Amino acid sequence: MTMTRLVSMLGIAAMISFDCPAIEEAAVQAHQRELRNVDAGVKPMSLDQKKSLSRRSLQMWASDNSDNPDEAFSEGYVNHQESDAEGQVTSIDLDGWKEVVRDNHRAFSDFKVEILMQIAEGDLVATRWQFTATQTGVYLGHTPTDKRATWTGVQIDRFENGKIVESWVDWDKYRLFETLGFWTSENSCSTSQP
Repeated sequence: MTMTRLVSMLGIAAMISFDCPAIEEAAVQAHQRELRNVDAGVKPMSLDQKKSLSRRSLQMWASDNSDNPDEAFSEGYVNHQESDAEGQVTSIDLDGWKEVVRDNHRAFSDFKVEILMQIAEGDLVATRWQFTATQTGVYLGHTPTDKRATWTGVQIDRFENGKIVESWVDWDKYRLFETLGFWTSENSCSTSQP
């Protein structure tokens, strides 16, 4: 039996031909996680439910949002930033993520979130988003500029047991920093004003 036929029988995808062993393995692992969830009595989420929860998690950045992150994210949640606001590649837990969101709420007012595109497959949802906000508080050591900025990014969420367990985030901090005037004369970003 070919892998294409086996995968089709398992319900992962229909008529897929795998040229890459890593993709093949990821698809099988995703299906195995779904089977474990069913065995544990957890009702599988539809792709639309996963997309909705990803949108909900991104809306938590909005100024007027009072949603509870514990309802969207698992206790062991990990957020991978590529790169974070300080320019480092980091991974933070749920408490760290909550603090980053709180810091942004203190630094920015009228924070709006727009979902531009979503794609879902298996236990993953990729969302392209756009944030728009006005810097009215201290951000990374910079005093308020009262400038309105718009920046975009992509977040990929992985689901288990009805919650987001892991996210990978890549965002255009350079556009944000340029708009806010955070660039130094050497055309690199500083994390505090001189």
